[in-house]
Order: sequence, then structure tokens, then C-alpha cells
Amino acid sequence: MKKSVLISIFLLSVFPLLLSANISFAQTEESLAPATEAAQPAQAPEETDYSFGTVKQVSPTEITVSEYDYETDNDVDVVYALDPKLELKNVDSTDKIAAGDSVDITFVMRDGKKVITLLSVEKFTEEEPLPAEKTTE
Repeated sequence: MKKSVLISIFLLSVFPLLLSANISFAQTEESLAPATEAAQPAQAPEETDYSFGTVKQVSPTEITVSEYDYETDNDVDVVYALDPKLELKNVDSTDKIAAGDSVDITFVMRDGKKVITLLSVEKFTEEEPLPAEKTTE
């Protein structure tokens, strides 16, 4: 009889502990679920595209580039926004970019606009012939 009483007391004391551990585990799972859902709606990565052309106009926030459109077989003017984190090559600042400069552009589509992330500038002066015009002597 003494054994059965001890076993009953043991089971009665262990059962509530197991039950409360199960409940606390379930609460932990529920508290983790919203954090996982919050991480899911991350924005899709922006797709990078490339272009090149001749600068027509420059402002502090935009640049207009004359590009050749292979579909229409004509030159077209395309307006690009300048990314605040714009990376420049071969030029110190956008203030030094002028109409007539040749540019290579890396851009992304953001909010329906073409936004330049990398801009490489080639300046040709009258003293310096274009690469195709250089002669070897």
C-alpha cells in the first residue's frame, strides 16, 4: 500500500509539470511564428540592366542620354534618375559630366523609373582623337 500511495503522489506531482512544460513549449512556437512571417515579405532583388550613349542634359537628380534604339533604328533620349549612392568612374562628381560625354550606365528599375547605380564617363577632347580614328605609325 505504501508503494501505491507513493506512485500516486509521484504521478500527481509529475503530471502537472509535464502539462505546464507542454503549454510553455506551445507558447514558444506561437511567439516564433510571427517573426518568421515578418521576415518573408522582403522585397525582391532589383534586376540590373546596362546601357550606353551620349549625354544630352544633366541635372542634380537626373541625366538624359541619347541612346541608339535597335528596334526603331533611331537615336532616342532616355531620362535616368541618379541613385543617392551613385558610383562614378572616370569622373569625380556629377557636376563634371557635360553634354557630349560618352557614358556607360548600370541601372535598376525602381518605382517605374530607371535609376543609375553605376556611371562610367568617357570624355573626348578635340586634341584627343576617338579610339577608332587613332593611327599607328
